[in-house]
Parts: sequence; structure tokens; C-alpha cells
Amino acid sequence: MHRAGNLWGGLLLIALGVMFLLDNMNYLDFGEVLRTYWPALLILLGISVLLRRTVFSPTSSGSAPGGASAPSAEVHEVFGDRAERTDTEQVNYSSVFGDITLRLVSASFKGGTISTVFGDATLDLTSASLAEGENRLKVSGVFGDLRVLLASSTPYALSGSSLFGAVEAGGQKRDGFSSALSLQSPDYGSASKKLHLDLSQVFGDVTIIR
Repeated sequence: MHRAGNLWGGLLLIALGVMFLLDNMNYLDFGEVLRTYWPALLILLGISVLLRRTVFSPTSSGSAPGGASAPSAEVHEVFGDRAERTDTEQVNYSSVFGDITLRLVSASFKGGTISTVFGDATLDLTSASLAEGENRLKVSGVFGDLRVLLASSTPYALSGSSLFGAVEAGGQKRDGFSSALSLQSPDYGSASKKLHLDLSQVFGDVTIIR
């Protein structure tokens, strides 16, 4: 784990070096980036603490007794990919090193939070049914791509951003530095069951497939 901490420190120095280099080449204003994204420093500090403490505390996300959807799934991992099918109503996943692939099949999905540091995230909601009201799903990552698959009938609103990457949804695409895209499906306003997606990446693309 000491070696993992050294690896993380080295990657952090590389990232800072790249940003200073881009600033010197007039591709970005490092001061402005720092003022806007300073909370990321707190995230990086928390990750370094996790690495030193070797945190690994998964919680089962299986079905509840009687075939009903389990109320929630909470999984926090430092190393390793995770690919699973879950019928829980609410998710809370985080991963430092590794990809997350989830197929959500809940009969009453209420959203949740998912975060990654080094790794891609793929969320398949094509078989999930939404709970009544506006359900919020927040997904954030540092290095990696994010894909969300929705059923064609799912009403959704998107607030998507990527510092270094593209954001694509609903036939629209924003790319380049500090890309952002906000939109709603035509049926969102009148729907009794709908999904609000708050998606953000630092280095990587954000894609909604519906």
C-alpha cells in the first residue's frame, strides 16, 4: 500500500505538470482552473487517505426478501473492476482504481451517487423502472469515460460537463476545453416519473445513449 501511495503521488505530480505546461502554452489559465476546481484538491486529499488506510468495505446489493427491490446498495472499493446487475432502489458506489459497470433493473429506481477516480463507468438503466417523482443520479469521475444507457421511453434531464473531453446527448455534442451540456427530453416536464442526471468528468467523455 505504501507503493500505491507513491504511485498516487507520482500521478498527482504528473497531472500538475501537465496543467502548468498547458498554462505556459496558453491553452488554459491555470489560475482560473484552480479557482473553479479547488474542491478537487479536497477529493485528492481524501483519496490519499483512503490509499494509506487500505479501505475496502463492500456491502451486498442483492435482492431483498420476497423478491422486492432492496432499498439501497453501498460499495466503496480502492482497487478492482466491478461489473454487476442490481435491483436496488438507490445506489452509492465509489472506486479509486477500476472500472464500474452496472446494469440497474430496479422496479422503483430512485437514483443515488457514483464516483470514480481512475476508470470508466458504464450504467445501463434500460431495464430499470423509475420511482414516482424526480429521481436524481449524480455521477462524477476524474480519469475515464462515462456512458449512461437509457430506455427510449425514459424522461430525463441532463446537466453534463467535462473539463477535458466531450459531452454528448440527445443528438447534441459539446467538446473542447470545459465542455458543458444541459437539456431535457421533450416528455420530461409532464412526466410523473423522471430522471435527473448530474454527470461530470475531469478527463474523459460523457455520453448518454437513449
